[in-house]
Amino acid sequence: MRAEVYPKPDLPGHAVLRLLGLDAAADGVTLLVERRQGPERFLSETGWQRTEAWLSPEMVDAFDGGLDLHVGPRVCDMVAGTTVRVALREPAIGNLGTTVVPWPAMQTSGAHDPDRRLEDDPTGRTDKALRAPGPRANADIATRVEMAPRPEELPPAFPAVDPLPEFRPVEPMDRPSVLSQSRKSRSNVPVVLGLLFLAFVVAIGGAGAYWWFYLRPQTPPIIAKVDPKVDPKVDPKVDTKPTTTDTAGKPDYVTPVRKQVDDILATKPTPDQMVERGRQFLKAGQPEGAFLLWRQAADGGFPPAAFELAGLYDPVNPVPNSPFKLNGERAAGLYETAAKAGIAPAMRRLGQLYAKGGEGLPADKAKARDWLSKAVEKGDAEARQALADLK
Repeated sequence: MRAEVYPKPDLPGHAVLRLLGLDAAADGVTLLVERRQGPERFLSETGWQRTEAWLSPEMVDAFDGGLDLHVGPRVCDMVAGTTVRVALREPAIGNLGTTVVPWPAMQTSGAHDPDRRLEDDPTGRTDKALRAPGPRANADIATRVEMAPRPEELPPAFPAVDPLPEFRPVEPMDRPSVLSQSRKSRSNVPVVLGLLFLAFVVAIGGAGAYWWFYLRPQTPPIIAKVDPKVDPKVDPKVDTKPTTTDTAGKPDYVTPVRKQVDDILATKPTPDQMVERGRQFLKAGQPEGAFLLWRQAADGGFPPAAFELAGLYDPVNPVPNSPFKLNGERAAGLYETAAKAGIAPAMRRLGQLYAKGGEGLPADKAKARDWLSKAVEKGDAEARQALADLK
């Protein structure tokens, strides 16, 4: 998931948070905002706090490949000009994704930051009414005009200057010697060199900080390999350690696959929903998440999940970039479970697997012909072609 922020120039304290790289409905999504420093890292309705707080956007617009979240002063006033982590959650599914976004410096409303000063007020006073829209703002503006200081109460534009001292000629005996002037000029050299060195150190430090927070390439999370020979009841080992650290030595924000799956299962999804979310994991390059969801649904007796799970082990029609070792015997057993439930693609895949064999499964032309014929009876066009090639 990637994020972009677009401030609304005609509405201070409002912006559009665009989230890309996800497929989700707009109804009921909530937002988590987390900063990196301090114990109170999570943004809530009343300010920063220690525990997680999920916020509801003012409006959500869905489009192909992402969502537009319209957020107001309670978010923009608090995070403008900083880098935060944002996470998105859907009620029926759970966490959809997380990413880090540098929030641009923007004009805020002042409603959620009382210490922010107006840029166009030379007196340095704060005024929430000029930044908070609504009927109350007009009354506060009128009050401010009535309470403005009169011209005679304003401080003078320039302070009074003492008269210049009287110039008198210096007697020859009062003139400093050339040697004393040379010593005085040499005494300023260490000070100048020290200031130049300090400026150099500050410049190097600023450039390094900018590279670390904005230009440094982010290392993708490491996905552990899963041994398919283990008992299917045993969960695969997934790397849950973050891969990078920030300048404070704290882990970077990487959500493990295991935690994402646990959040999904905590919502008690239907078997169809688990199959669909597994496909999303596979499309995102996280086959371990797909394995965990499909196996949970298949153990519950859902044949379509067994069909999807078989593809992770199929040596004839393998899933691209699968971390699982191919196993023809295990794939055939899962395909047969789905085929006996009347799933035509499972019949075709099982026939193709028996036609070629491989990875622990011997070829069996008779079984291949039998299952391909059943798939043809179901109207599977690919099975018809595979049966013709077998003959």
